[in-house]
Amino acid sequence: MESNIIHNKKRGIFAKVILFFTVLIFLLLILEVILRFTYPLYSNFNTEMWKYSKDIKTLSNIPNVSHVHVPNKHEILYHVDLSTNSLGFRDYEYLINKSQDTKRILVLGDSVTLGWGVNLSNTYSKVLERMLNNQSQSINEKIKYEIINTAVGNYNAEMEVNMLEQQIYLKPDAVILGFFPNDGENTIIIKDSLIYKLKKSLYLYPFFWDKYTKLSYLFASRKGNYTSVVHSYYSNEYGGKENLKRSFLKLKYLSEKNNFKVYVVIIPQFYNEFKGYDLNEIHSYVMELCKTERFICVDTFDSLKSYSLNEIIISYEDAHPNAIGHKIIAEKIFETIKNGK
Repeated sequence: MESNIIHNKKRGIFAKVILFFTVLIFLLLILEVILRFTYPLYSNFNTEMWKYSKDIKTLSNIPNVSHVHVPNKHEILYHVDLSTNSLGFRDYEYLINKSQDTKRILVLGDSVTLGWGVNLSNTYSKVLERMLNNQSQSINEKIKYEIINTAVGNYNAEMEVNMLEQQIYLKPDAVILGFFPNDGENTIIIKDSLIYKLKKSLYLYPFFWDKYTKLSYLFASRKGNYTSVVHSYYSNEYGGKENLKRSFLKLKYLSEKNNFKVYVVIIPQFYNEFKGYDLNEIHSYVMELCKTERFICVDTFDSLKSYSLNEIIISYEDAHPNAIGHKIIAEKIFETIKNGK
């Protein structure tokens, strides 16, 4: 008798658990449908970045490169057209074989260099291309400049250089590496798993991820450690400095083997009106590496810090440079190239 009572209690508990999860799954499915239909109403930086990953990116089979762009894709992301050409670049179409009177520059970078949140024509690569071609015409130089933006969101220096190795067939005369302070981060290779497929297909994921991220930043802001994660990349335990050193050594090897000049453009992290900017040590380390490898280093910090932050970023929700920020970066690079460096 007692055993029957215990057995019935267990069955009752099991039934309640099954009912709970059945109702939970049902409610999540309803929420998934609602989120799909109402996406434009709640979309923001985090959710649009997810959509960019879902619609424009695909997993890579290139060693130590986690993802690449899908060629010939078109999406409106963060109110801006973000399209890829036949090579998977966010850029215009260019002939693979350049003409003899053309100087070609490949630009490497992450979402900052990609031009997240700004029109393609306003990215620093396109602004610089116009500046160089206007100067060429004004002095009858008869040289055409092609600046091809190969940047991909969420890349680090290692992935940028590894992708450059795949793009050498474009025969650049120079390469610009757009360095951002988090570029020392380790490369994380994503596997094509069920979890990955669910993250990429369910609208529930970006919705809840956005809430989690905002709560994380809220707690981080109370501690005043917005940049603590970036600093951690360069600790001895993490090894960010060694990551950069290896990437720069490989970039040096590629430049010597293929006879192109290297420019490293340091773009600061945009926060707190640049007051008390505490990533200068990373800037200095990159400048030392450039000196060692004989790269031309362009630090844009001084040019950008003279502006109010709301003048040069998209929004306080999204601290990527806006069209003005990109123009300032382009002008600094142009000044360096114009001076013959």
